[in-house]
Amino acid sequence: MQGVDTSNLEAAQKKYDELKQPCDELVEQRDAIRDEQQRLYEETLRTAETIIQWRAYRLVKGEKGVGFPS
Repeated sequence: MQGVDTSNLEAAQKKYDELKQPCDELVEQRDAIRDEQQRLYEETLRTAETIIQWRAYRLVKGEKGVGFPS
């Protein structure tokens, strides 16, 4: 019984590992960017809600120049 030559398989696995590492790093970066985008989106919504509430409050109070508080 002869041994199986795995040199091609080993070379292919090594090349795969070399190419997979940068890909994995890009996936991690993409995920971090998505998380940051989501955080900024939620922060923007909270800020917009605050501005709308403040303007509505000033309108109800009958104040002129409904804008951001000084």
